[in-house]
Amino acid sequence: VDDPVSMIADGSGYTCALLESDTMQCWGNNNRGQLGDGTRTYRSTPVNVTFPSGAGIPVGIALDDYSGYFSCALMDDGDVYCWGQSQYLGLGSQVCNLYSAYCESGYLLQPVAKLQFPTTSPVEVITASTGYRSRACAVHEDGSASCWGEQNYGELGNGYTGQSAITPTAVAMPTGSGDIKQMALTQYMSCALMDDGEVYCWG
Repeated sequence: VDDPVSMIADGSGYTCALLESDTMQCWGNNNRGQLGDGTRTYRSTPVNVTFPSGAGIPVGIALDDYSGYFSCALMDDGDVYCWGQSQYLGLGSQVCNLYSAYCESGYLLQPVAKLQFPTTSPVEVITASTGYRSRACAVHEDGSASCWGEQNYGELGNGYTGQSAITPTAVAMPTGSGDIKQMALTQYMSCALMDDGEVYCWG
């Protein structure tokens, strides 16, 4: 293999991989622009994700494995880009007005803008939903976490039960709970693994 795969992730009906050439490729369903190649064309073979000029190198992937609504990439500089169905991207309600050249029918067809988080701390890990409902979370270097997307049972951890978040909202952890290292977003609930080995879940 001329360009070995260094990471692979599975979404609902599509797959993405990071390659040693510092590129990201995706294939499969693309009805929501989730492959990030600027189209909504189904791809039976891998296509390159088109990142904006000046973006870092992709080092992490989070794909919506519940509904296939969105894809996200973590870059080596701690930035996060998401694309697909606009209300799940963490980019606010105006993303397809701001970037209309890259949108079609409410779908952002490639990464264009980095997410703005409630903390300035760079992102270390990104995670997407594997069960109801479609959402994503980012773990920051300072041990905090931010989540965005849909919730019905408080899955975003932001103090609300049913209010969806169109931009990242802080996860409200209890005082003295330590630093979050990674997260799992499953059916109806979310969990965080802490640096002291404790696990917190909510939803």
